[in-house]
Amino acid sequence: MSIFFYQVVLALFPVGVILAFLEHKNSVKNHLLPSLFGLCLSLFVFGLFKISINTDNGKIFFDIICIIMLLLTPLCIKFKSSYFVNLFSFFLAFGYGYEYGFISMNFPIFAGDLLDSLSLSNLFMVCFASALLVGIYFAFKSVLKAIPNAFKYAFLSIFVILFLASRVSFLALSLMQEGILQTYSNLLSIVAKIIYFDSFLPVILSAFLMIISFISLAYLPRKIDRSNVVLYRINVAQRIFSFKAVFYTVFLSVLIAFVSLFYILVASKPPQISTPDIVEPVDGEFRFDANLVRDNKLHRFAYISDDGKEIRFFIVNRFKDKLAPVAVFDACAICGDMGYIKSGDNLICISCNVRIFLPSVGKPGGCNPIPFEYKFDGKEIKISLEAIEKGSTFFSKVVRKVVTDPVSRNKISNDSKFSYVYYGKTYFFQNEQNQAKFEQNPEIYTETNGVLKELK
Repeated sequence: MSIFFYQVVLALFPVGVILAFLEHKNSVKNHLLPSLFGLCLSLFVFGLFKISINTDNGKIFFDIICIIMLLLTPLCIKFKSSYFVNLFSFFLAFGYGYEYGFISMNFPIFAGDLLDSLSLSNLFMVCFASALLVGIYFAFKSVLKAIPNAFKYAFLSIFVILFLASRVSFLALSLMQEGILQTYSNLLSIVAKIIYFDSFLPVILSAFLMIISFISLAYLPRKIDRSNVVLYRINVAQRIFSFKAVFYTVFLSVLIAFVSLFYILVASKPPQISTPDIVEPVDGEFRFDANLVRDNKLHRFAYISDDGKEIRFFIVNRFKDKLAPVAVFDACAICGDMGYIKSGDNLICISCNVRIFLPSVGKPGGCNPIPFEYKFDGKEIKISLEAIEKGSTFFSKVVRKVVTDPVSRNKISNDSKFSYVYYGKTYFFQNEQNQAKFEQNPEIYTETNGVLKELK
């Protein structure tokens, strides 16, 4: 859910920061309403570009709009005409609004046709982030009133340069992707670094706002004595107002930075499967005590085949109130071998994030884990080596393993270049001579099921 919060602050935080520097008494009329209209219109235009499958070209156009508006910021500070400020607020939000549509297009707020709890949670995070940006706009605007113009314009210059570097980098990348701008390795390296740091923009802006807020405390109105009651009360009210502005700016900045960092460092990282326990068969069979699944956890195992394939499978209980274990491969016929994690009463496919109801695990089709044959006698789960080896094609990870040369019976590595497949099993050899002997009469050395015979 934090991604929906992060997308809003990543795209629209610069709008709130720039508008806070503009000095107009009627903030709602001159800043918020025009920017809201600009945002809504840009999202509508983005929808049109999305229908035409031409969002990349649209991004070039809107990045140019953002760059133009950022360059016009000094003029907006100098010429304080309400009409000019209204147009500036509108087009600034118009440009950045497309950016929000672009970065969020693969993450719909409403996950399905029905208004479920997940969709409501997503919508809440979008509204929450928007409310914080509006709140930080008003609070930071009040903080800036206490700072001398020299400091204020110095920080504004830093912000404009920061935002320009971001927009110009995205524009350069788009032009290089379209073949309009020649790709230079040095330029591409610089662009890539700036775009990487752009992902931390909400955190960077929050840090700057906190610094400015603390600086403003040095310019609070000095305390005066009570000789003049009216002036004293005005002084107290001004100090309280300034302290509140600093508190809310810092509080909201910390909140935005915290949620953004949580998304960047934690939530955006793909879930990782647990390390499987490596198991070996006994007499061609794997056996597991069924009671191990009574903890309702996913128990992951792996068998390393002689050709080095790590074949993963897991055992899990399908029902909480009774023992009903199921054993399946840790892979999906659709998504591959990224594996599954268990969350509550569901399995989650790491590749596509599809949730699978536990009672349906073991059934073929869809994004379900690939099933295989096993036996459950009420006490033990028994899986044949043959059933596990049939799943080697579902997995891509190859590891080194010590195997036996069926001719010399010496221990060698499975990365030997001498190998031969017999009845679906790969055998490895020390040298070419041993391989030739095996190929001539494999039945002398091994059974068709892979069990090595005693040499006479």
